[in-house]
Amino acid sequence: MRPLLWLAVLALCSVRAREGGTCPAGELDCTGGAGGLCCPPAHPWPEGQREATCCGGGCCSAQQTCSEISELDAACCSDQLTRPCPAIGNYPARCCGRWTVCCAVGTVGCCDPAQPWQADSAAARTARLSSSSATRQPHAAASTPLAESSALKAATFARLEASTTRAEGSSVVYALLLQIAQLSVHTIASGKLVNTAAVRGYENYGASTRPWAYSRATKSFVTVEANFTEAPPTLGGPGRTLTLWMIDARTGVASSCRVSGATGQPSGYCALDGGASMLLGLLDERETANDLHSVRTPATARFVKLDVRTGTATELSSLPRGKDESSAAYYSSYFYACTRDGSVAVRIGPRAASIGKDSGVGLTYLGSEPAASFEPLKWAAGGPPLTLQTEAAGSFLSLAQQRRGLALLRWNSAGGGTPTVVAKLDANTAVPELPLLGPLGYTLDSLSDDGAMYVALVSEELLPGFGRWAIVTIELELGKVVMHSLTPMQLVATVSVSGLGIDHS
Repeated sequence: MRPLLWLAVLALCSVRAREGGTCPAGELDCTGGAGGLCCPPAHPWPEGQREATCCGGGCCSAQQTCSEISELDAACCSDQLTRPCPAIGNYPARCCGRWTVCCAVGTVGCCDPAQPWQADSAAARTARLSSSSATRQPHAAASTPLAESSALKAATFARLEASTTRAEGSSVVYALLLQIAQLSVHTIASGKLVNTAAVRGYENYGASTRPWAYSRATKSFVTVEANFTEAPPTLGGPGRTLTLWMIDARTGVASSCRVSGATGQPSGYCALDGGASMLLGLLDERETANDLHSVRTPATARFVKLDVRTGTATELSSLPRGKDESSAAYYSSYFYACTRDGSVAVRIGPRAASIGKDSGVGLTYLGSEPAASFEPLKWAAGGPPLTLQTEAAGSFLSLAQQRRGLALLRWNSAGGGTPTVVAKLDANTAVPELPLLGPLGYTLDSLSDDGAMYVALVSEELLPGFGRWAIVTIELELGKVVMHSLTPMQLVATVSVSGLGIDHS
């Protein structure tokens, strides 16, 4: 089973009985004297000492928070990677990645404002998902023996045998993949995984991750995380510390350092200067520190430039987010793309991420007078952009679903008009999808420093809703497309993509 983090964390443990009608020393009463459930304090800091780890009839482990204490099918959320989300509509209480927001749309009800990674599914819209299928095992379908029937086996292998190599390609790319519960790095040449190494030194808790940026300067995948194992910030106190993580794209060895010059929650980033630095978007919990249970979110988006080699951050600018999702600046710190000079951060997706409305492009202009805008994409009705790369001329490249397969489109920041089709991919290419659940997972791409070569990892459907990963290389000037299925075969149902980078010279 592919354990997509926030919905798969189970860890209900150690229910302790009362002794003489009271909880053991150091534990808290979860039932108000009625049910006999005692759990240890939630966290070692003062606020956590007053709250127990009660969760769905059991207790969470240390460094976990219950998705919804009042629900019997609640899940324990890893503090470091996930945040609890309350039950909304057809969605139960659940654990969503810290880079996402709780929403009432899509396959699992966790939305990334920076780039689409889930989509509406009939099951999610029409029925409340059970605890086993949604809260704790959202990808049970991934471990289901889908090819048990002889007919399905025959159809699958017939498709595999019919597959042919489209063309010879010479590009070499690096990929960061999550296979079952293990992150691993892969060197890919003409579709072949010629070098594979398990990631060592980074703990992903068996969970999926946000897209990692690729640094050509260090040949590594890079991300930034806030430290949620420490006490939450207080008003007027220091902010939450940040850790810069790097995974060597060739060896899988991870290294980290504490970021100096910036604190907060990282909500977006992109690589600059060939990956020698990053533009980092941050939110500051200290703005809501007086109300620990507040549903309010930080009011200010902050932007810093981070030196990847030293871990030193330099403040660039900040701007008010506005009161709600109607503001163009509300999700301004959520992004995975920016202009080459770092002057504009760019996101794609709905203006209102929580309800999935108004697909468009959000632009945040940095500098002495920062500002944000959001433009609807009128052409996205045929399929919103799945990826985003910025070109030197100010135009964008995006993969989007067309009537028959994916296509690479070039479009402008105004969002209007009709995009130019750079190249059409095979008719059986599609968004990543999990059988019985629906679309779920990132489609990732990368653009060479000279802007001449484009690569992407896409889902190649063997059967409807059942695909394998394929690498696509496009020479942009000629529009030449080379597509290879990954070998050994990597099924979308059991493998997700966490990072992709091209090392092109």
